Amino acid sequence: MARRLDRGTGFDAIRIEGGILPAEFLNTVAALQAPHQTEADYDIPSGLKLRDEIGRYWRIAHSLWQRYDEDSQRDDLDASAVGVKRWLEHLLSRVLGFEDLQSTAPLEIDERRFSVTHLAGDDHVPLVLTTCGHTLDKGHAAFGEEGRRRSPHGLAQEYLNADESCLWAVVSNGTHLRLLRDNPSLTRPAYVEVDLDRMFREELYPDFAAFWLICHASRLAPQDGDPHACILEAWRAQAQETGERALARLREGVEQALRELGTGFLEHPTNDDLRRAIEAGNISGDAYFQQLLRLVYRLLFLFTAEDRQVLHHPRASTGARKLYRDGYSLARLRERALARSSYDRHHDLWEVLQITFTALQGGADPLGLPSLGGLFDTTQCPDLDRVKLPNRRLLAAIHALAWFRSGEALTRINYRDMDTEELGSVYESLLELVPVIRVESAPWRFGFLSDAEQEGGESAGTQRGSARKTSGSYYTPDSLVQELIKTALEPVIEHTLADNRDDPVAALLALNIVDPAAGSGHFLLAAARRLAAEVARLQAGADQPTEADYRHALREVVAHCIYGVDLNPLAVELCKTALWLETVEPGKPLGFLDAHIRCGNALVGVLDPGMLAEGIPDNAYKPLTGDDKKAATQLKKANKTAREGFVQASLNWNAEVAEPQLCAVDLDHMPEDTPEQVEEKRRAWEAARASYACRHQREAADLFVAAFFAPKRLETLEAVPTMADLIAWREGRAVRSQVAELAGELARRHRFFHWYIEFPEVYERGGFDCVLGNPPWDVSQLSEEEYFSTRAPSIAGLKGARRKKAIEELGHQNPRLWMQYQQDMQAIESANQFARGSGRFPLTAHGKLNLYALFADTFLALVGVQGRAGLICPTGIATDDSTKAYFEHITSQYRLAALYDFENREKLFPAVDS
Repeated sequence: MARRLDRGTGFDAIRIEGGILPAEFLNTVAALQAPHQTEADYDIPSGLKLRDEIGRYWRIAHSLWQRYDEDSQRDDLDASAVGVKRWLEHLLSRVLGFEDLQSTAPLEIDERRFSVTHLAGDDHVPLVLTTCGHTLDKGHAAFGEEGRRRSPHGLAQEYLNADESCLWAVVSNGTHLRLLRDNPSLTRPAYVEVDLDRMFREELYPDFAAFWLICHASRLAPQDGDPHACILEAWRAQAQETGERALARLREGVEQALRELGTGFLEHPTNDDLRRAIEAGNISGDAYFQQLLRLVYRLLFLFTAEDRQVLHHPRASTGARKLYRDGYSLARLRERALARSSYDRHHDLWEVLQITFTALQGGADPLGLPSLGGLFDTTQCPDLDRVKLPNRRLLAAIHALAWFRSGEALTRINYRDMDTEELGSVYESLLELVPVIRVESAPWRFGFLSDAEQEGGESAGTQRGSARKTSGSYYTPDSLVQELIKTALEPVIEHTLADNRDDPVAALLALNIVDPAAGSGHFLLAAARRLAAEVARLQAGADQPTEADYRHALREVVAHCIYGVDLNPLAVELCKTALWLETVEPGKPLGFLDAHIRCGNALVGVLDPGMLAEGIPDNAYKPLTGDDKKAATQLKKANKTAREGFVQASLNWNAEVAEPQLCAVDLDHMPEDTPEQVEEKRRAWEAARASYACRHQREAADLFVAAFFAPKRLETLEAVPTMADLIAWREGRAVRSQVAELAGELARRHRFFHWYIEFPEVYERGGFDCVLGNPPWDVSQLSEEEYFSTRAPSIAGLKGARRKKAIEELGHQNPRLWMQYQQDMQAIESANQFARGSGRFPLTAHGKLNLYALFADTFLALVGVQGRAGLICPTGIATDDSTKAYFEHITSQYRLAALYDFENREKLFPAVDS
């Protein structure tokens, strides 16, 4: 039988918050099965037994507590002497082994004052010890600085975060004791808390044993003066490895859940309309896959929101919460998924889950649920929301997402303490999947393409595609993310505060931060958290911000300051989901993110209207794969003639194009505290995008870029944009219909992204205040081996001339694949020609193009006069003479905050402010 381990510690007086250690690890410690748990490790003299000593210390501690409990009731005794001197100091020194415990005067770091009360562990363990008159989370002037109130926990946490030589701290008011660690997250504090009063009053000896084993001074003692080498850090590292294994299992679980859900919808006998729509091509395989992903995102969101207890409206009654928990929650389905008897062919569980989704879309007072919208909007999964799903498929999917097997134990995945960024690594695996609907099966099945199946065989394996590479999506270690935050964002925050002392909050919320290759939002989340910390601190005034204050500030920062662009629509979906997860504010709908988190090719499009000033360049008509040279020559000649004639006839072109009439709606001042306000914001944004000013500017930008991407063939000659069409646009005449139609179609297919049109409010302010990210490092070319690995593996396996010959023969053997290959080849060549010929990349569009260099050029073009930029670069750049010289140039001449070598984790060039 598999042993179940839940998130709870299993101890009545101990709880673990924020994933500081996995709850189940405490069971390992209590069983003396963790590393470093011998008598010698706990400084127990030779000849004595560890468990016997724990019993002795229990008797000492219980006696100390009894005296404290009696004395704390007396009014004639000093509370500090009773609660700190006679109780906590004795508990720590005599019972927990902090023999070097000593009181201390307030400590100062960088002119900040911290009223830490005690030090131990060679001064590497700060302690804040106070009386029961102070709750650990309530602010008080005694623990603050410069007139600010601060809680005992907040004081200890801020000191840990400020002092690099300390990692762990202890805070206690006599009735509760917390062990906490350096932790940059402010919305989810991380600590181990022991209810001392309950433990001794109810004589919970097993809880005391676990408390003693995990909070003993030997666990925090630095090794050779290094606090990073203490036993608790070793335990934490081991726990992180367990967490990484759980994350790997979650990746597998997401993949399995997609299979179960995808097949379940296809196989249900009543879903004929769905199957007919797929068969007729009205729902493509990719569109079906995207709806399945959104459904999985909904489930991940609900698991997290339920476990963090942020789903319900604050005013929800106890009865409403109970009704939801017992009848409509994912927690209920998670437990049902353990019982195989529930795996039947009925579909009632899906019907109930649909009620939950509908309630979250529009709100439901009987369940205590607010209207969230966003991910639960009816537009997200329109086809899946109308069909049936067998219970056995739904429960199998829930089981795959909620549980994983570790040896003999069946362990519940801890969504409550999982970092939202960790979902990014799950997303990485999704990009590599090649979805397929197997219509030849009876019933139909959904899965992912395998090599054997592509060759006509049978296999249950999964083929990994090249979507991750071609979309440029990569997951970045958090250590590098934090380095960029320090060098690129923090200086912007500092000078913003220095320049806006009258209203610093408004100034901070007016900042705009962008990641042009956002992926799953790792950089954006880190930036939002750092900025929100400052906003919450300022808004709290003299008080210390609460967890709710931080969450509100984070919601405000994401709504006003955060921008992201990514080529892959799946990345955009997950980025929005990650931001929603972090900004859930009980009782409020999910924020409106569509205006700031955009899907598009950040490198293909008009950066600013100045690019249009000289018109379409002649080299846009260079013949590429599939083009006709005669047609290209005719187009080039016509373009040159039109441009020369117009430039001579008009002197106002440059001035008028450089100052376009944009329709920038002021979304920042529109509230989104209710579903109606969010919808009003959406309508205002959509109206702005549909306005004449926006459509007029987009038409010109599309014409310019489409000239590089349009096929130059005799049969398409009249549809290819030239300077004559741009002149017609400039003079207010209608652009030829076939030209406008082709330009629009190319813009949609290649996801042209015109920065000044998509983010007009940023353009009008002169650029972004902070640009950061880890752009892709791929060479911009099509690899035949990668391309055919998922389309024709037999061709991909050939070498050199044999592979090229086999590709040429596709024109006869597989015309459809040959045409697709030609189109994809032309798309990459067109993008390269745009980079070289459009004038957008003056520093990097030379030789063999690499995307990270083009993105570096884009970073510099996007950043405003007072802004800063920072990016991660590939290993080897510092030793390559050409790239080294280039980046030394831009770091000295521009505001590129820093470059970081990804593999070696080192800064290549220092921060430069010029």
